[in-house]
Amino acid sequence: MSPSGCVKVYIGEGVAKLIEERLRGAKKEVLVVSPWIGKRFLRILDELRRKGVDVRVVTGWDERNRTFLGGVMERSISFYGIVSLVSVPLSLVLFISGVEAWWVGLIGLVGLIRFWRVKLPSYIRIREALHAKIYLVDGDVLLSSANLTEGGMRNLEFVAECKVEIDTIEKIWREGREMKEYAPII
Repeated sequence: MSPSGCVKVYIGEGVAKLIEERLRGAKKEVLVVSPWIGKRFLRILDELRRKGVDVRVVTGWDERNRTFLGGVMERSISFYGIVSLVSVPLSLVLFISGVEAWWVGLIGLVGLIRFWRVKLPSYIRIREALHAKIYLVDGDVLLSSANLTEGGMRNLEFVAECKVEIDTIEKIWREGREMKEYAPII
């Protein structure tokens, strides 16, 4: 077991920019634990993934965060979407032909409501009641009061460079749950 403790502590307005600098400089791995993540930071993490950096994220699942995470959700047509693609035109043809088949159109409308199936990519996990802010970058650990948002970068916050058992942080990742499917987008 390695010793733990903080090596350097920074306190002040804007000190959390250190987190962004470290993230942008990542070469091998990044593990972000933050209840909220802003759109700009999701783009930074996506850029890192495209450069071959192993990026993992544990975050919260409230209304505001879902809005930001919507930009990285993977979408595919659901079974209901396929049904609507068939039943809506079919109901129109039947209506024109004089056949009373209102139920076919109703099935199509239900399909339109659930047209898309969306899920978070596997590198993002959700953790209920999350409050910790931990940034693991290439083996270095930053503990902070700052969320990975625009406000978190400019508020009065603290950032501490610490020696921490990596297994402790990995446990948070393992306990996070994957979002296999989320409510439909209309």
